[in-house]
Amino acid sequence: MSDVSSIQFENYVLSRGGTRLIRKILIANNGLGAVKAIRSLRLWEYETFRTHDILHIVCMATEDDLKANAEYIRLADEFVTVESGSNRNNYANVDLIVKVARRCEADAVWPGWGHASENPKLPAALAYHDIAFLGPSAESMDAVGDKICANLLAQSCDVNVIPWSGSGLTVPDITIPEDILLEATLATVEEAEASAMKIGFPLMVKASEGGGGKGIRMVSNMDELRTGFVQVQAEVPGSPIFIQQLSTNSRHLEVQVVADKHGNAISLYGRDCSVQRRHQKIIEEGPVTVAPRETCEELERGAVRLAKKVKYSGVGTVEYLYNITTGVYSFLEVNPRLQVEHPVTETITGVNLPATQLQIAMGIPLNKMPHVRRFYGEKDVMGVSAIDFDTARQNPPMGHCIAGRVTAEDPDVGFKPTSGAIHALHFRSLPGVTGNFSVGLTGGVHQFADSQFGHIFAHKPTRDEATTLLVQALSELSIRGEIHTNVKYLGALLEKDDFRGDAHTTAWLDGLIAAADKPKEMLHDHLVVVCGAVMRATSRHQELEQRVIDALTRGVPPEAWMTNLSEHAFELIYEDVKYNLKVTMGSHTLFYIEVNDQTVCEAEVLVLQDGGLKVLLGGKAHTVNYEKTKVGLKIHVDGHPCFFPDDFDPTKMCAPGTGKLLRYLVPDGGRAVEGVAYCEIEVMKTVMPLMATSTGVVAHKVQPGSALETGDELCAVAVEDPSAVKVSQPFSGEFTVIPGRKLTGALGDDSALVRFNVNATGVVQLLAGYDFNKTKDPVTPLLEVLGTMKLAVDDFSETKQAVSSRASKAALDELAAIENLMRAAVGSKDDDGRRASLDECTDVVSVAVARVKALIDEHGPDFLPLRAFVDQFEGGLHMNRVRVLTRYLETYLDAEEPFACSASFEDAVMLLRSRYKGDAAAVVQYAHAHSRLARRSGLVLKILDEVSAHDMTDIAPCHDAVRRLMKLESASHAGYKEVSYRAREIIVRKQDESRKSRRERMKAIELSASKMNLAAGHNRDDSLSDFGLASAGSLYGGSEGDLANMSDVSSQDGGANTPVRNDAAANDGRPKRRSVGTLFLDGTNTLARFNSYADLAEEGQKMKAYDVGAEAGMDGGDAFTWNTLFEAPSETEKFAAIETLFNASGIDLSTIPDAGPKTFDAEPGVTCVRLRNGRNMVLFAPSLGHAVAALPEASAEKPEELSFVIAYPRLHGREEREVRDAAAAFVTGQHLAGALSQETSRVAVTLLCAGAAPQHFSFSRNVPGGGPPAPVRHPSGLVSSPSMTSSSPLAPEGEFKEMSVARGFWPHVAAQMEVERLCNFQVECVGMLSSRTHGRARAANFVNASEYVIGVFLAEEAVPQSRRGAKLPQRDRRVFLRASVYHKELLLAGIEAPLSSHKRTPSGSFDIDLSSLGANASSVHDDSILADVLGSLELAVGQHGTAWNHVYINMVGTTLEDLPRVEAAIASFINTTFEDLRRLKVSCVEVRVGGAADVVALNTSGLKFKMTSTTHGDPSSASVSIPPRMKEYPLLDKIQRKRMICQNLNSTYAYDFPEIFANVLAERANQGLGRVVELVLDAPGGLAHGGPAGTLIEVERAPGMNDVGMVCWRVRLLTAEYPEGREIILVANDITHMSGSLSPKEDAVYRAAFELSVTEGLPCVYISANSGARIGLDEAVKAAFRVAWHDPHKPSRGFKYLYLSEDDYEMLGTGGRVLCDRVVDETTGEVRFALTDVCGGQGVECLQGSGEIASATSRAYKGAFYTLVPIRPRSRGARRSLRTLSRASLRPPLAFNPRHRRLSTPPDAFQLHPDVALYGTTQSHRDDGVRHRSLRRHRRVLQPSVPARDSARGGAADSHGRERAEQGAREGGVRVQRADRRPESDGRQRRVAPRRDGRRPRRLVDSSVVILRPEAQGRAAAVPVSRRRDCELRRRVRHDPSVDRVRPRRDAA
Repeated sequence: MSDVSSIQFENYVLSRGGTRLIRKILIANNGLGAVKAIRSLRLWEYETFRTHDILHIVCMATEDDLKANAEYIRLADEFVTVESGSNRNNYANVDLIVKVARRCEADAVWPGWGHASENPKLPAALAYHDIAFLGPSAESMDAVGDKICANLLAQSCDVNVIPWSGSGLTVPDITIPEDILLEATLATVEEAEASAMKIGFPLMVKASEGGGGKGIRMVSNMDELRTGFVQVQAEVPGSPIFIQQLSTNSRHLEVQVVADKHGNAISLYGRDCSVQRRHQKIIEEGPVTVAPRETCEELERGAVRLAKKVKYSGVGTVEYLYNITTGVYSFLEVNPRLQVEHPVTETITGVNLPATQLQIAMGIPLNKMPHVRRFYGEKDVMGVSAIDFDTARQNPPMGHCIAGRVTAEDPDVGFKPTSGAIHALHFRSLPGVTGNFSVGLTGGVHQFADSQFGHIFAHKPTRDEATTLLVQALSELSIRGEIHTNVKYLGALLEKDDFRGDAHTTAWLDGLIAAADKPKEMLHDHLVVVCGAVMRATSRHQELEQRVIDALTRGVPPEAWMTNLSEHAFELIYEDVKYNLKVTMGSHTLFYIEVNDQTVCEAEVLVLQDGGLKVLLGGKAHTVNYEKTKVGLKIHVDGHPCFFPDDFDPTKMCAPGTGKLLRYLVPDGGRAVEGVAYCEIEVMKTVMPLMATSTGVVAHKVQPGSALETGDELCAVAVEDPSAVKVSQPFSGEFTVIPGRKLTGALGDDSALVRFNVNATGVVQLLAGYDFNKTKDPVTPLLEVLGTMKLAVDDFSETKQAVSSRASKAALDELAAIENLMRAAVGSKDDDGRRASLDECTDVVSVAVARVKALIDEHGPDFLPLRAFVDQFEGGLHMNRVRVLTRYLETYLDAEEPFACSASFEDAVMLLRSRYKGDAAAVVQYAHAHSRLARRSGLVLKILDEVSAHDMTDIAPCHDAVRRLMKLESASHAGYKEVSYRAREIIVRKQDESRKSRRERMKAIELSASKMNLAAGHNRDDSLSDFGLASAGSLYGGSEGDLANMSDVSSQDGGANTPVRNDAAANDGRPKRRSVGTLFLDGTNTLARFNSYADLAEEGQKMKAYDVGAEAGMDGGDAFTWNTLFEAPSETEKFAAIETLFNASGIDLSTIPDAGPKTFDAEPGVTCVRLRNGRNMVLFAPSLGHAVAALPEASAEKPEELSFVIAYPRLHGREEREVRDAAAAFVTGQHLAGALSQETSRVAVTLLCAGAAPQHFSFSRNVPGGGPPAPVRHPSGLVSSPSMTSSSPLAPEGEFKEMSVARGFWPHVAAQMEVERLCNFQVECVGMLSSRTHGRARAANFVNASEYVIGVFLAEEAVPQSRRGAKLPQRDRRVFLRASVYHKELLLAGIEAPLSSHKRTPSGSFDIDLSSLGANASSVHDDSILADVLGSLELAVGQHGTAWNHVYINMVGTTLEDLPRVEAAIASFINTTFEDLRRLKVSCVEVRVGGAADVVALNTSGLKFKMTSTTHGDPSSASVSIPPRMKEYPLLDKIQRKRMICQNLNSTYAYDFPEIFANVLAERANQGLGRVVELVLDAPGGLAHGGPAGTLIEVERAPGMNDVGMVCWRVRLLTAEYPEGREIILVANDITHMSGSLSPKEDAVYRAAFELSVTEGLPCVYISANSGARIGLDEAVKAAFRVAWHDPHKPSRGFKYLYLSEDDYEMLGTGGRVLCDRVVDETTGEVRFALTDVCGGQGVECLQGSGEIASATSRAYKGAFYTLVPIRPRSRGARRSLRTLSRASLRPPLAFNPRHRRLSTPPDAFQLHPDVALYGTTQSHRDDGVRHRSLRRHRRVLQPSVPARDSARGGAADSHGRERAEQGAREGGVRVQRADRRPESDGRQRRVAPRRDGRRPRRLVDSSVVILRPEAQGRAAAVPVSRRRDCELRRRVRHDPSVDRVRPRRDAA
């Protein structure tokens, strides 16, 4: 404050007799009161001192108000944050207010109203601290502020008082004795009941300290008295309570009293506050008009007397009740505070009441206050002269003022308080209208705030004018947010006749509410529903569009379904009526709304800047705003809040809004009754009861005292009678049709231009992927006017109007002449009455265009609007037609070309993304247009017909567009075929030189076209037929033979096996395909299927017959649809449809006893099928209600399985998740209702709807104890399991859980595939494939007869919740292929039963020799089911990379007679495709032969299949026993998991190598594998590097128990050369142990094995499969080791050793991680462990013994022979793995290589000679990293020779041995082939073979000639041939003609 302002303020106060200065004021209130006080004080401050620097206003702000952006906080100079919550924590807390006032050094506190404004403790406490209180003193407040004391004082002053609990009690003075006060107060309900008996009902229960509508209840009987008494106690805790008789026919009048500290008291007229709801004032007005002025003056005088008696100082209100019938008034109460409606008095008197309060507190008398002096007519308003207030006359009221309170209450639900954010508040000020709001333009009303947040005042000379003005102000007030308001309700009340006639009473509004008399609705329900539909559709459109844009921004292609932006189907519930809506979009701004499949309106939409919509309906615009809510949809239509709730859930009772739960009225476990209160909540300091929405037993979910949010569940309800639950009823009436807007012009609706514009708009909308509802076909009416003279005339007439106002007279005359010229051509006729021809009209238009162009050139820009006419019609009418149609074709092409040229939808979208960088919206539009491909293609076909009919391809743009259409060929999009073919036809016809040749060739084309159209009738999977591929020749750059080829095909006469041309030329440019039977993989790895028809002509006839049937309404030759299953003209037809449904899956109901179908007895509309003697029951119900009605009788039969097939129209427009939830709710509801029998363990639900895909869901009962019950197989081939869900803590016993594995399959098909056996896995169906009978089209709304069904499932081992995130072993992850085959010849075609029969065991099982059955195996036929099995596996395994995969085939309908052929077929399949099955890691092929037998082929090791066949029953008898329980598939055990690891690495498990030997030896007669025993290292000494080798001992243990990565066996081989057996030592790496890393342990085992072989003279076979060395550091050892220095002070002298402490060694030495020597330090005596070896953990390899294998092999050369089996490396570098060995690689006798080298040659390349084979290998890597190996093969046959004992040393024996070898070779005429050898130490350069391809030369690894000879000890000896002698041998071989040379051959891996 400036010095001038301070002096001015002091002078003002002192000069008027003031006693204290008040500069800083604390506002101890919030909301509207705080806002009004601050504004009034600011106004007085500026009016008086012309400055805002005098007063400093501080407010108390809660966190809730800060978050809500409360307006008073913004207006204050300073705020102090206080605790949130109830007002007891802040504004009603006296101690807190005093504390804040002292802390901020406030001079005064303004209390406002409510809270602590009437608490005498506040002024007393403030006075103690010398802080002024802007209100009465504590004594006066205590006397009159208490309603009980006020009534006692009024009675003492002879003022009429209504009968009350203290009637007759008086006091002599202002002091109220305690006994009298207690006598008038009611402490208990019993006292209230006694007092009520004296007074009589109706009564008012009041809290003495209440106010503002709180702490007051009207009661009319004892029950209401008891309830109301408790509620008043809760609303105003601690306040005394009294009762008072209710005054009827009364008006609530009040007098505003102002008194100063000098004994002066005046009245400021009165107010009428009679419009009240529950005693809460709604509308206030002043002055009083209902009572005579004399009566009003009497009321005012009585109020002044009472104020003077109690020595009142400040502003207060004395309230009266005035009986409008008798004219009698009575005292009601005194409010010792300022009231909410005080601005009414300020408006009519001109007195600023808050400023008056401030001046009274500063000690200024009333006669010296300028506003008061003006009110009393004093001319000198700034004077200080005395005024006799008892005799002075007041100015008359300044007009009439009416005020309406704006509250956050919902009048539609009993004025329930609401809270939440306010998003927009628009108050439009009018002359005479003012408004106060406690929130800004954006803010909110929180749960602890007062419900009133606004007050609007209208001031006019008369009451009627003020009422009219207030209604207008309310209509223009716009409030949008999460709250509901009473604004519309207030306006309706003000217009009621009772209010206008001033005839209302205090009970008037409560009477209207009780009578449910709502004001007339401003909006029709149907209008609200349409606006809600538009808002929901717009939101979904924007959400989908944004999701697509976000995906594109991230570089991720969106899913195809996301791009369908223009069609939205949903339901909305409004006023308990459910509307089934479908909204389609004609553009971004045009919406078509359908209700119950009827178009009701067309809406034009403009999106506003604030997110709202401007919706134009029927020529009237409505503003629609969206409000976010937790549940349902909330919108504001023209400011009117409208709510669309979600479906009602009777099992829950939820909080309707924010608030606090006070108490439950129904105990936990008690019974709630619908419509009766079950709890009480506090909302905005008001106690509200909540009514129960369902009847049943409740369970409390929230504790009393908890804060509530909208939608919070308060109670769960066990509904007693579900049928009595109130549900929303579907709308079934006549929806109001809202006509579209019509814009009339000079032209009529039937004019050519109007028709053109309307239909052209429709074509554009359809091409953009949107909808058009004006006509079904806009093209036909468009073509009727396009290119006509009438269109040209109308277009010119409209365009001319745009330039008429600026044209000269001469120009206007010219325009008129041009128009007349064209009009004359329209109606002209020649002498014969013939109208002008097209050519003549074209000439006229051309002349008109030329003249218009001249006008444009002459007049310049003024005539530019005519340029549009020139552009349209230049060149004549024909060109107009061409331009328009070409533009449409180009629009179609722009959207579709990227999709046609891309392999997939995702690729096309990413192509568009790269093309339109930065414009994702354009990509979205193209993708959306593509989603409507079928409809747009149909439109383009009609345009092409027009192009063809008018020969438009003469025009270059049109010709180019048609050629582009011709190129729309895509293997992944069948939708382009017809368009492409039609365009091709036009181009071909145009290329013919004469019309005659065109006609001749068109015959062939039309015939081909008919076949092409027939082929197009197939589904998408069949679109790529041989015929289609052959006839899709290219005329643009292709061969001319394409058309001839088409003619050849079309002219076929039906001969069998007609060849179809499909040469390479025709496939140029197409993606390369790799065929797998009738499946092929194209360049995008897309699975497709094509038919290989033997006779195309015959197929054409079948398709033609189908078309004829379709035209006859038979839907593809079949009269059945989904509806036929439920409703048919006859019962016979319905039964036939059901039988057809089962027949399609191989189940013939006619062969099953008592299967049905039969009409269900309990519900005639339900049809029943009983399978398995009634244990499996299938119900066909036309609705859910029918299914529920039939369920009791069905359950009475106690079926094990119950299947429902239900008509469900709500499938349309619903996501799968929603449908699944509906099915689950149906099953759960019936289970909870007890409608399902306890014997029923499985329930299946199939939902069907015409035009929608069937939805199948299966549910299984949770079985206590875990584990599924035994599945049962029955004669139909179905295998069912009562349950596949084990008990779980999360699944209550007996509850039904969905079997996700069966989702999407018909229940009987899922049972045929036995999907429940996968219960031990987490299963996902990753693919389905089905075939249908050739020659039949796919029915759109019925099941298609299939030859087989294939389901591919990805099964993964479930990870327990407790172990998620932990390191786990290899997870069991496989592919299960399940197939049901209904035509056995798909498997057995061409298979003959073997002549010999099998000898079965008593159990019916026997092993099958695959080699004998598969000896005559042939390749898999394209039409065989096995071809599709391989193709599906190829895709699934290739994509998911699984191992241990499983194939299951159920041959439905087969019998025991077919078993031998099935066995032969499977044996042939395995023998033929063994390599493919092994590559695809198939471990089991399982075939069910009906219910008669099982054929299982197992390949657990990945090396060889073993097949077993098992029959169920006596094969010799006709009966077949029921198969045993089919167990679920178990998880892999430890060994199987290791095998799976190896399979994933394309390798072999070490323990399977002995089996390889056994398999190879078994291929020859009298050969095999003898004893095999494992050897393990016994002596630990072998672990030390350089120490003695350990001892290998024989052990008998299970495979996989090794703890070392090197495994060793002693193996006896039984061969032709060694019938008694020959022992070898077999050593192999186990790559599953420590990832194949080598450590000292492995080195020791290897060394011991080779030492054993040398000692015993046994050959040793080492199979190297390790991954090689990986160098790394053991971080644990690195952190723990210490250094023993020679001199700790001089580390440069080096160290003695590295060591570990005892503690570290105890931790790290476990498991051989480190090897140490124990050392005791001489100086300190410390025990140390000196490190010798760091073996490391997994992934860290010890390299200390890395040369052990090489050294051991070198030492063993002297006495034994060794073989290193070749392996193939998995990647470049040293990391390698063993490739699975083929049979050819180990044909006996074994081949030995005397050099210890690891060869890198695939075993498939080896063809070993029976005696000996020598290899020289080359190894290279391609630049691209692809592995490539080639082999130089050498063969030599050598005679037995005498071994050299010291061959490795050179010497005489060596020379002698070489000579003997050479001599033996020559004498025996042995074929000799050159063998390179690598010199050991001569240092010469190795020879390098040149490369023809120019790449880097390969490096040769040489080998030596080896001579093998058996010795007596069972050993073989080798004599290496020296290099000199080797060369000599080569020369002899070259010159010896008797030697048959074999050239080296390279075999690629």
